[in-house]
Amino acid sequence: MAKPKPTGRRIAANPIPYWSRGGRIDKSRAIFDEAFTDYSEIGLTAVKADLPDGMSAADYLDWIGGYGLAPSLSLFNSPFDETIDITEEVERAKKFAAAQVELGLDRTMISSTTTATS
Repeated sequence: MAKPKPTGRRIAANPIPYWSRGGRIDKSRAIFDEAFTDYSEIGLTAVKADLPDGMSAADYLDWIGGYGLAPSLSLFNSPFDETIDITEEVERAKKFAAAQVELGLDRTMISSTTTATS
């Protein structure tokens, strides 16, 4: 599938309200299907680029393209502290960045996550 070309203004949605409900996280394809169907029906044209585990960027483009959606700005989360193996985290960041570039995106957000304190 060819990379989507932006056409004027776009509003992107983040499907957090779909996959984070009642204190539980469910990032299943069925949940994303529900979100993408709703977004498409209300006229949104872009969605936060959040590749499900095991899905390639090309497959993700095809999948969201079926709803008339294009990928938009995403987010890399990490605690960025002593609770992680920094070498593994750097590799995870590189993989994330490569997928974002493959989706045709040239920027992202980076955020630290909260850690539990005793």
